[in-house]
Amino acid sequence: MSIFYCKKFHINQTNSAMKIGTDSILLGSWVAQQQKLPIISVLDIGTGTGILSLMVAQCFDTATITAIEIDPAAAIEAQQNIQQSDWKDRIQVLPMSLQHYLQQYPTQKFELIISNPPYYKGLTTDNKQRDLARHQQSLPLEVLAKAVYFLLNDTSSAFYTIIPSSIWQDFRTVFVGAGLFFNQLLQVYTTNNKKNSRIVVKISKNPVLTNVEISTLHAEKGEYSVFYKNLTQDFI
Repeated sequence: MSIFYCKKFHINQTNSAMKIGTDSILLGSWVAQQQKLPIISVLDIGTGTGILSLMVAQCFDTATITAIEIDPAAAIEAQQNIQQSDWKDRIQVLPMSLQHYLQQYPTQKFELIISNPPYYKGLTTDNKQRDLARHQQSLPLEVLAKAVYFLLNDTSSAFYTIIPSSIWQDFRTVFVGAGLFFNQLLQVYTTNNKKNSRIVVKISKNPVLTNVEISTLHAEKGEYSVFYKNLTQDFI
């Protein structure tokens, strides 16, 4: 059994195709830092193990969270993880795709949407469960962008996500084309000597100027940087 321990909850990730990594911890911690307004309704797209839903529930005690997951095995595991947490009454796991959710709940809107989405294109592998979690075939960027625009409640609502820097131009083009605006960017470098590997973004319907931050994940000796430790200190 593979267990990931946070300060206030733990995650069983035995049956999930994608194990918890730095991306999810970065994203959840950054949402907790950046989101200042009270939150009532949250959508977690592709919840996987349930890690992002649990992080949001820990930080925002008024939040009611809907977590959707297309992979049945991961959805079951997420539900089990949530049932073992202190916030089980505020998180609902739905085993379905985003496309199916939009059909089932055509009038639902959210104040906060979070997602660590599939972003790879091209060749797949023999591991269909892992491909489902990693590749855009299950959730193309165009579908995600249109859904986010539709599901955001108003201009004060926001969508947070994390992407590889390699797809930044395509990602930006698609989301701007859907009528959305980039309000916050966090460019994350693995070390000071390497190119930025991840971009964490806040997106909304509000056309405010984009604020860009630049941070490093690791210090020179391989340990996590002061930035990362401070950002994630409530969770790990």
